[in-house]
Amino acid sequence: MIFYEWNYNGSNDDFKKEFDNITEYLNSKIGQYDYKKIEEYNPNETNRDDIKWTKGNVKAYLFRFKNKFNQIRLAIYKN
Repeated sequence: MIFYEWNYNGSNDDFKKEFDNITEYLNSKIGQYDYKKIEEYNPNETNRDDIKWTKGNVKAYLFRFKNKFNQIRLAIYKN
């Protein structure tokens, strides 16, 4: 298993670009994701976006917390 974590205390827009770039990169390397849930941003709550790649030999789980503190986590693993 490979695990990455990015933390950012700044603009949600900048961090969304990073999340989108990681998503595009994974799509190009292991295929199109098969699950995606993007929550509408609410500044009074911690929101979470999830993307999963569950087909094939290599699987990945990418999620992002978004609010005043931003965090992206990525886990890549095999069966």
